[in-house]
Amino acid sequence: MINNHHDKAVNNKITEKPRPRLEYIFGMALLVLFGLMTFAWLGILLWVFLILIVIVLIYLCYYFLVKNRVKSTFTPVPYLRNLRQMEPIICKEYVFNLFTQHGYSGRILRVSEDDLIDMWLYKDGINYAVHFQHRFARMHVREKKVKKFFADVARYENVIGIIVTTTEFTNQARHWASGRGKKLRLVSGKKLARVIAGKIGL
Repeated sequence: MINNHHDKAVNNKITEKPRPRLEYIFGMALLVLFGLMTFAWLGILLWVFLILIVIVLIYLCYYFLVKNRVKSTFTPVPYLRNLRQMEPIICKEYVFNLFTQHGYSGRILRVSEDDLIDMWLYKDGINYAVHFQHRFARMHVREKKVKKFFADVARYENVIGIIVTTTEFTNQARHWASGRGKKLRLVSGKKLARVIAGKIGL
């Protein structure tokens, strides 16, 4: 039997009523106005504007010369489109073969164990339990799924969990996974595409 270790606080989370957007805009306007008046009173308003202009120019140079250039050198879209068009079972086999090409050995499960563990892998003396999520764009893997998989893997000693998906993970899922240290790895669709392209390893 698998023990579920879901956090009850997540299920009983209180939904807070969001503040009106107008309230935020009005508050920010007052804050900016107060800041401008303070800088003017201190006689440093001109210097503040100059510093802001320099910051904007530096960011624009960084964006167009570095970030935008790096972003344009590789796009995961073609790779992810091909993966998402595959049948889920075929895509799972493809990902398994991808692991074996990177030095892993093991077996793929045609029927997942409790819909969680799809592959058992071994490399460099370490055992890995892999869960594969075949999803389309914008269907992100949520924190609840990550917690459920990790709780299942935690039953085994000296096993590292890996979740591979053809999409992305929510920010909450990434944040929670980061607290598990080396016991849990997340492989997003973009990272998977870079692996397929030979840019990085698994």
